Amino acid sequence: MIRWTTPSIPLTVEGVDLTGAEVWVTVEQGSTVLTVEDPAVSYADGVSTVTPELTQEQTALFSAGDAKIQLNWKIAGKRDATAVKAIRVLPNLLDLEI
Repeated sequence: MIRWTTPSIPLTVEGVDLTGAEVWVTVEQGSTVLTVEDPAVSYADGVSTVTPELTQEQTALFSAGDAKIQLNWKIAGKRDATAVKAIRVLPNLLDLEI
């Protein structure tokens, strides 16, 4: 993810259809925590793809360096989550919203 951009970050979950689920994607870096609720979800060939789209303002919250990302969901009252994954936040030379 590059700061000040508008990325889509696809996350996949095998064997679970998340199209009707409540879904949250959380990105954390130190004390900065961003949660995106109800991102786009698709399901094909036994794999759910969850694609949160971040704004320039949201990606600017993070500093260049390592961050963590995790997907949580709730289906019929049951909550589950993926393992926490590492992502890299890259700098942007144009350090402002355009």
